[in-house]
Amino acid sequence: MGNFCRRQFLDLIICFFLFCFTCLTCLNCLTSCGLETLYYLEPPASSREVLDNDDRNLDYFAFSTGDNSDVGGDFRFQGTGVYYKIFASKSDATSSYSSISSSNSSSDVSAAANYIINSRKYVPLLAAETTNNPFITDQDRTAVTIRLNRYDNAGEPNGVYIDGTRRFTPIRNVASGGRNFGFEFTNDDNDHNPVPRSTDTDVSMSGSSNSSGEWYVDVWAFTMGKDASYSPSYSKAIHLGCIKIEESEYNK
Repeated sequence: MGNFCRRQFLDLIICFFLFCFTCLTCLNCLTSCGLETLYYLEPPASSREVLDNDDRNLDYFAFSTGDNSDVGGDFRFQGTGVYYKIFASKSDATSSYSSISSSNSSSDVSAAANYIINSRKYVPLLAAETTNNPFITDQDRTAVTIRLNRYDNAGEPNGVYIDGTRRFTPIRNVASGGRNFGFEFTNDDNDHNPVPRSTDTDVSMSGSSNSSGEWYVDVWAFTMGKDASYSPSYSKAIHLGCIKIEESEYNK
């Protein structure tokens, strides 16, 4: 009877050590796979979404960056990316917006941003003053206003305003001969503001030309970063809006 009890006791001890060894092995495996730290990127928040606006003076985007001041360690915070696409028709812009919005309902917070970049082929808005992409790198909460084009060749100039100060000049993600292109589309300024072409990477159009002379720029924003393995990570995407740009406004 005594030998039987001792064997049971030894079996329990062995089982206990095997259990502890298994737990430690699993923990070490998770740690070595880089799963020990998960970072949450707070998305930007839009203060006004521009949709089908008839008042051209109000054709600007306004939002605040997410407060990601606590993000650090092995995670590389990049900033707030602003992505856009130029459409030759309002219906195509609306369709793109609807499909992206559907992706935003996914349990994967990065789904919409990945869809914007990889499937819808939106491109990052650039700034003439820097090569940084994204160029909005503030890690704490910051107020941002973006006006892509001037209103009636007067009024407020185009620009990216950070906490009320004009910091950058927004430019398209296409260039030719070292020249950067703006958003004041016209046939009279091919060096700086040419009319979008079907071959431009930031343009979506079914034909080779746009006879209406009306263009729709759809814009989204999300927080960006990379983990220790340099894999991209995105916050939930927010829709900043869609503005109409008419060639007739800038033709001389």
